[in-house]
Amino acid sequence: KKVKGRKRHYLVDTLGLLVGVYVSAANLGDRAGAKQLLRQAHEYGHERIETVLAAKGYNGQPLQDYVVDEFGWLLECSQSPVVKQEHQEFVVQKWRWLVERTISWVNRGRRLAKDYERLVASSVGMVQLAMSRLMLWRLSNNLSTWQ
Repeated sequence: KKVKGRKRHYLVDTLGLLVGVYVSAANLGDRAGAKQLLRQAHEYGHERIETVLAAKGYNGQPLQDYVVDEFGWLLECSQSPVVKQEHQEFVVQKWRWLVERTISWVNRGRRLAKDYERLVASSVGMVQLAMSRLMLWRLSNNLSTWQ
């Protein structure tokens, strides 16, 4: 998000923890990046995935058919909430901000606020390092409360 020249595609679980990340050139479309990310997750052996929840930008029948045919997973894209014009109320949607929350956790790392990396592999590594740091911090805090 807001990184010039690159797009970061995140795959997270229901807790917001990183399952996979794919960094691509900014001129690559969202659906093509999603195909690469899901192929990568499938190759790493995430066979317990049943449903993939995606943002509105990944919506499209060809991508949904690809995910079902290739991996046997269901792809559900979020829809804009239906709001009546008279009463502009905020409508909470389940799982809608999960990835955005993870992106904000990752972007707290100084190296990920902007794109300082020359290689895509080092950019992926920095995202994984930031999430590893976050998960270790959470684990250490939870262990100290159990003692």
